[in-house]
Amino acid sequence: MFFGVNFLFGSVFVWLAMFTLGASWALAAAFIGAFHTVELWGHGYAHFLFTMEAAFVCFLGRNGSTSRASILVLIYWMAFGAPMALLLYTQALDLPWSTALLVASKQALNGFLNMMIAALFFTLVLFFHPELRIPKRWKDANSYSGLLQAIFGLAFLLPILLSEFYELKRNFQRFVSHELAQAEINSRRSSQNTATFLKLETVFWGTSLSEINVAEDYKKIEQLVEADISAAPSQIYTVMNDGSLRLVYGQATSLQKLTLPLQVLRAPQEKQMSFLLGCHEGQFMSLFAPGRGTDLLAFIWQAETTKSISYSQHAAESEIKCVSGSFEELNENSSDSSVVVLRDTDPSTPALQSWLGASVQAQTRFASLFPALLQVSHSLKTNILRTQQDTNSAVQRLCVLAMLIILGGQILDVLFRKSVGKFARISEAYLKHRKLAINSLNPNFREDRAISAWLDRFVEAVEQEEQSKQQAQQKFSLLLAQVLTPVFATNSAGKIKVWNPALQGLTGYSEDEVLGKAISDFIKQSPDSFVANDAQQAAELLFDLTTKSGKTVPLVISKLGIEKGETGHVLTSTEKVDPAGSTSYFIAQNVGSLKEAQAKLLHASRLAALGEMASSFAHELNQPLNVIALAAGGVAERGKYGEVPKEYLIAKAERIEAQALRAGRVIQGIRNFVLEIGDDDIVEFDPVVRTKSAIDLIREQLRLENVTVHINTPSSEIKIKGRPILFEQAMVNLLVNAKQAMERQALSERKVSITFSVHDTVLTILVKDTGPGIAQENFERIFEPFFSSKKDNGGSGIGLYMTKSVIKELDGTIRAVKEIHGACFEIKFPTAPAASES
Repeated sequence: MFFGVNFLFGSVFVWLAMFTLGASWALAAAFIGAFHTVELWGHGYAHFLFTMEAAFVCFLGRNGSTSRASILVLIYWMAFGAPMALLLYTQALDLPWSTALLVASKQALNGFLNMMIAALFFTLVLFFHPELRIPKRWKDANSYSGLLQAIFGLAFLLPILLSEFYELKRNFQRFVSHELAQAEINSRRSSQNTATFLKLETVFWGTSLSEINVAEDYKKIEQLVEADISAAPSQIYTVMNDGSLRLVYGQATSLQKLTLPLQVLRAPQEKQMSFLLGCHEGQFMSLFAPGRGTDLLAFIWQAETTKSISYSQHAAESEIKCVSGSFEELNENSSDSSVVVLRDTDPSTPALQSWLGASVQAQTRFASLFPALLQVSHSLKTNILRTQQDTNSAVQRLCVLAMLIILGGQILDVLFRKSVGKFARISEAYLKHRKLAINSLNPNFREDRAISAWLDRFVEAVEQEEQSKQQAQQKFSLLLAQVLTPVFATNSAGKIKVWNPALQGLTGYSEDEVLGKAISDFIKQSPDSFVANDAQQAAELLFDLTTKSGKTVPLVISKLGIEKGETGHVLTSTEKVDPAGSTSYFIAQNVGSLKEAQAKLLHASRLAALGEMASSFAHELNQPLNVIALAAGGVAERGKYGEVPKEYLIAKAERIEAQALRAGRVIQGIRNFVLEIGDDDIVEFDPVVRTKSAIDLIREQLRLENVTVHINTPSSEIKIKGRPILFEQAMVNLLVNAKQAMERQALSERKVSITFSVHDTVLTILVKDTGPGIAQENFERIFEPFFSSKKDNGGSGIGLYMTKSVIKELDGTIRAVKEIHGACFEIKFPTAPAASES
């Protein structure tokens, strides 16, 4: 807005800080906001006024609602803020009463608007996000009446405010445009009048002075000037032959010489001539050439002398000046005149002060021998004060409207609370006695009849819900007794509350033997292992349960009623127990037979992979056997024809030994891969070395399909813990899967990259291929057992499932990563301590 009525909603943050963080933070926000105002605008009084407003509302309304805060803002500005501001502006800052009233009204309206906007934002956030963490007293004090007050208050106030100031701004723009247009017209008229006036006066004074001896009769010149002082020149000069000037009347100026073609002006002429020379120090210059003789007279006319004959509407307030220019500048500006508004645009200068000192300046080309402009300017102060008064009236009307809205909101709040209290009392009495209190509701009003009907439906719904809960509890207890799946329940302290017959038969413990005891007493491992990490998504937990006979049963348990995205579930707790804590139910599953089936499936997967690698193994064995055969044949052939040199026999024997050892390593690798030798041992191993071993196992397959594999490894050594053979199986499965995916790609484009990286204590392995990628509809199903997108080409659907199972058993994770081209699998393992330290 203009004139400093810039509604910067800074104190919105003060009230939001109060609603969400408390009074101390609100005061801090007020102080910082006031300091910023001082830095931006130089309003030193802002520190005191803004901070006092925040302190008043914060300490008196810290336990109230948003609607109470708004009435406190109203009380502050009516009783303290506005009077104090008027006193400060009129006495300390010496501002006019109208200006002080405008600024004080503007600040009061600012406070009302900021309070409404903050209340609206705060209540809307609580409405859509009730879980927002803010001080409880503000949540408890928040009400729908405060929300309605803010909505209706701003709905009424903001449109009126915008329309008022839009109209004021339009009027002000029209006023400025009118002033600019009028100033241009006035400057042109003034230019014409001034030129005519100077030519006539130059002829008059030149003719009058040509009749006397100007060099000697100074008294005569003074008498002529005193006789017509209003239109007399301020300086009179005679022009020498070389263009220099000699003062004959007035005070000398800095002008010493005229650069004119004087010989032309001195030429014999039929009649007297006057010339407008141009400007000198803001004044006009003219030259008189007599019809006979050679004496030339130069005159300097003050701008004030020509002011009386100007057509300007603001002649008394206008300033006329002659401005020198250059031919280049005038030629660049094609227009004959220009008009601008001059005011101080420094950000540190208040807008109203800037406009009060503003003026309209118009410049028009002035016909003369030298380039000159006639400059006419007048102040806008009078009209600005009139516009300020209109603005003041608009702000005061808006202040009154805001006060009425706040008072109306308080009345609405009281009525709303009263209605809610009445409804609560009626509902309580109806629930106790199943009938309405006498005279509590008036049947003659539709709303009271609706409340009565609602209470009947509410009581009926409550009774039905209680019956449904009882029936559901009975059915659930019956289900627990008859279901064949083991089920148990614990409280927040990990004490057993439910132990169904299926679990009794599995463990040998009766319900009476276990009720009230900690579930950790029947678990073989440490109880700490049964608290799911809060940072991980809730999932199944695996533990070994000790039976009454001393046997160990592996169980997988999962929590009943777990919600999507829930993180962690606790079986045991060492924290303070909540007596009213809820009961958690768990389903248990005996996974002993499941483990055996999974081991058989893993073995079958290895045998299937072995079949696919048969050609690779044959090639790996054929090479050393062929070398052995050739070496032995060579020795035999040379022995037939004579003695064999000793060095030759040693070299051939060493070659046969090396190739035999190579064949032995190939056979040992096959035995390890198939028979799982050492598979039960958990050791530290280098995943890069094992990856290269996996590549060697299927190298011939990769060569036949023209697949190239590139490995990227960090500079330091990597170590992880687990079963190396399982890791090799996982990498073989991924490489075979990548090879099959690239069967339709061009031979030159079949590439696989394996990248190893370590961050903190986590090893990340990325396996990327250049195949067609994973279809969007298959992205979530690729790790499901027996799911395959290549079933038509003989895909079994267990490769990726077994890969995920193997990696999970190695305490790792695997997931498919979306890529623009090809497929990418990300595997993560915890590194061994040595690797993390390196």
